[in-house]
Amino acid sequence: MPKRTTGRYERTTVGGEEVAADVRQTLPPASPPIVVDAARAERLRTAKAGYLPC
Repeated sequence: MPKRTTGRYERTTVGGEEVAADVRQTLPPASPPIVVDAARAERLRTAKAGYLPC
């Protein structure tokens, strides 16, 4: 299985000390695309409203 790149390190110097920040790639991944059907769209609306029924 090929190794997949999930982000990169940005290096900079702050106060005389070198630091590295882990910068992740944007989500969602482009392949495969996320399919939002009517049922998932309704669950997403409910979750955004702050209530997800069980």
